[in-house]
Amino acid sequence: MIKYLADDEALKVAMNLEKGGLDFYSKAASIVKDVKTKNIFLKLIEDERQHYKRFKELHDSLKDSSLR
Repeated sequence: MIKYLADDEALKVAMNLEKGGLDFYSKAASIVKDVKTKNIFLKLIEDERQHYKRFKELHDSLKDSSLR
């Protein structure tokens, strides 16, 4: 049986996935020696931060609209 997530649950899952990516890329950036590779990981970290921020904004707006 397929279980569907409510909107707020799906956004929480998305936020957790972005946080996991952020943690992974942060660790990788701290380990690699090659500057070009490190810069790629630093760019990915910024991407994950932006994704997380957007999902959080959506989640918060969903919560706000349900309070009305």
